[in-house]
Amino acid sequence: MKAVFLLSEENYKRIYSDECLEKIKKEVEVLGRFDSIAEAVNLSDVDFVFSGWGAVPMDKIALDAMPKLKLVLYGAGSIKKVQTDYMWERDVDITSASSANAIPVAQYTTSLIQLLLKDFFKLTSIGKSERKNKLDVYNLSKGFYKRNIGIISYSKIGQAVINNLKYLSDNNIYVYDPFYDEDFFKKEGLIKAELNEIFDKCDVISLHSPLLKETEGMITIEQFSRMKENASFINTARGKIINTEDLIKVFTSRSDLTAILDVTDPEPLSKDSSLYDMDNIILSPHIAGSIGNETYLMGEMMYEELIRYINGRELKYKISHEDFRRMA
Repeated sequence: MKAVFLLSEENYKRIYSDECLEKIKKEVEVLGRFDSIAEAVNLSDVDFVFSGWGAVPMDKIALDAMPKLKLVLYGAGSIKKVQTDYMWERDVDITSASSANAIPVAQYTTSLIQLLLKDFFKLTSIGKSERKNKLDVYNLSKGFYKRNIGIISYSKIGQAVINNLKYLSDNNIYVYDPFYDEDFFKKEGLIKAELNEIFDKCDVISLHSPLLKETEGMITIEQFSRMKENASFINTARGKIINTEDLIKVFTSRSDLTAILDVTDPEPLSKDSSLYDMDNIILSPHIAGSIGNETYLMGEMMYEELIRYINGRELKYKISHEDFRRMA
């Protein structure tokens, strides 16, 4: 069986470690890595395409060049930039490493939720400004127990964050996701909530929705103005899901609130953005997702999917047409 890598060289090296590539080459004949179909060698016998960020789209030109193609292994998250309508008409499976990319995002978010509920950012700021490293913390923070945590979207990342939180402490976890009913969440030990209810009741709110037409600009002044005293908001999803100007209005008038934005709209921000000047807005440089050695996990996941396919086992991360409709 033969395979080809169709993605940019930079991302090829970022996703597939030397160790992973050696393992892949023991299973299939690798024809090479190419930036485009036009650059590639004869692909008529290709069974597998390994892909990722900077991928070659699986359009009619690509698929007609690979009549024997069985499986696309996309070593990244959303397949929206590689998958095409034409591919759904072909008998070609696609699998994604979105679950691997969910792991660092969930770990990062879970850490932030813990720090926010312990009032880490506020207390360390007070300590530095007052030049005190001993504060009356018992009256300044409620800590990480019996608090209300809001998760917007029961996506893969949302689920991973929830699973992390369940292991850490006994808190009330509210979830907004219109695709699931109350009985489903009750069985999971969760509380189904409407979007406004999340902002009314929760001490920390974390956004994990995909960016779709239905979710663009979904969170506005209507929600931000409802936030509890000393509540916090985290966005590691997409900047366009929130109305940034509305966030600025509310957070300017309410210094008790805190927001941590790992993504923004626009991204990058203009240098004169008022977000840089707000003490209660913390900007992280889009680091929640896979960075550094974390990106190799995506390549390893695609290698494991290759082995499952070769051995006739069910693919663990196969994406259906229905899954595709819900993806960012």
